[in-house]
Amino acid sequence: MLKTVVITALIVILVKQFVLTPINVKGMSMEPTYEDKDVVLVDRISALGHSQHVVFESPYHDGELYIKRLIGLPGDVIEMKDDVLYLNGQAQEEPYVKRADKNIYLRTTEDFAPITVPEGKFFVMGDNRIKSQDSRHFGFIDADIVFGKSFATIYPFSHIKLAK
Repeated sequence: MLKTVVITALIVILVKQFVLTPINVKGMSMEPTYEDKDVVLVDRISALGHSQHVVFESPYHDGELYIKRLIGLPGDVIEMKDDVLYLNGQAQEEPYVKRADKNIYLRTTEDFAPITVPEGKFFVMGDNRIKSQDSRHFGFIDADIVFGKSFATIYPFSHIKLAK
């Protein structure tokens, strides 16, 4: 009996430490996808891809984690023009982006010239572009500071959903 409890506890600890880890969302930078104080499960072993939500170490504060949308992988060319994101020359649909207003004259994101994501780096942006500190401000992030990708929202219970 004790052996079963110990083995079960070890499995739970290992899964939490190395596979799926709960993380608290802080702030409004990922609204409407995630809200302040949501708890998300982070998958620490799967490969990363475009438009996934990645959790990484803050470039500003030791020990603090950020969650943003992965926009650019190594070798990608990214550009923002007239509030439209271009990835490798192709306009991207971004239904997840929180628009400030339905007024077509209000911009969500400032233009930036084409940039190429270097090897070993990623380009990330928050879904609430107006309220997000992201790669537009702190530059590319190193791949080795990425903790994992969001898998699901698990709390509060009214927000439970799989990541899209």
